[in-house]
Amino acid sequence: MTIEFDEFSKKSLGKSGVGIVDKNLSNKLPKKLIDKFQIIVDHTDYFTLLNDDKIRLYWSHLTPEQNEEVAKIVNANPTPLKNGGWNKFHKIVFISHYQMEDWIRTYDIPRSHCAVMKYALDPIELREKPTNKIVLVHHSSPQRGLSLLVDVYERLCEEYDNLELKVHSSYEIYDDNNVFLKSLAEKQKDYEKSDLYQRLERHSKIKNIGYLPNDELKKSLVSSHIFVYPNTLPETFCLALLEAMSAGCLCVHPNYGCLSETAANWTMMYPYHEKIILHKERFYQELKKAIEIVDTKQTQEHLKKQKEYVDYLFNWERRTQDWIDLLTSLENLPLKKVKKTSTILY
Repeated sequence: MTIEFDEFSKKSLGKSGVGIVDKNLSNKLPKKLIDKFQIIVDHTDYFTLLNDDKIRLYWSHLTPEQNEEVAKIVNANPTPLKNGGWNKFHKIVFISHYQMEDWIRTYDIPRSHCAVMKYALDPIELREKPTNKIVLVHHSSPQRGLSLLVDVYERLCEEYDNLELKVHSSYEIYDDNNVFLKSLAEKQKDYEKSDLYQRLERHSKIKNIGYLPNDELKKSLVSSHIFVYPNTLPETFCLALLEAMSAGCLCVHPNYGCLSETAANWTMMYPYHEKIILHKERFYQELKKAIEIVDTKQTQEHLKKQKEYVDYLFNWERRTQDWIDLLTSLENLPLKKVKKTSTILY
């Protein structure tokens, strides 16, 4: 399979959700089938890459706004699918319906030209969770609501003496070998000097662990009771939430971006609010409720069914077959000839 990534994706995909998904997918699809296709992933200047001898797919993991932000940084076409640019491809593939609707509205893409292929995971094997404390876990980059979480957690620690919070928050999931990602490396340095970071370090009931490889992160999830994710940035899919659901965590998060679609009513989801002070209060109330009920028989039964749902619908066997079905439906389409402006690849 010919897969081309943009300057952002190809430098960072190894540790990211995109990288995890791509690695699994590339290893599972039949070579004879995928050799017929060229898949452009989040590329902001794909005109230099298009192969006339392949059936072409554009596979997007970003929001339109994120796509334009990356394009400005790498000095590429900020709107590659605008003005009929989508027609250079046989299909545009998205990772959630929420994301697809956003791109359709932004670039006027025909719905019939789109498909949704959600992420998948290897089901996480459960283990016994601690009984002497309630362990909360959070993982994401620091700008996705970590400060809000710490404010609420400090408040809850005044009410409960059996809490522990594990924080796996870092910009280190990205490499630092291009312009955009170097700026993220600088953000990591600034983060480690920040008052927020010092609060994490000083608090006796917070384990400020930082980045962990995915296998180690799953072990942290499975030994935790509650996944806390008061996210303040829209996502197009949330593998972190999906993994926490498979790990048997009670998940507390807002109905923002694709989170409601990912959660599918299995989680403790509260209404998002643009004003941080109101968002914070809503998160506090929902997390307090989660702490009160997490160990009840009813909640534990619910979490078993939550895990069954995720493991059944989002396993790699099912998702691989979905991809095979999509590619098979497209493999006999006529090739599209595209005039290229350059043969230089990133």
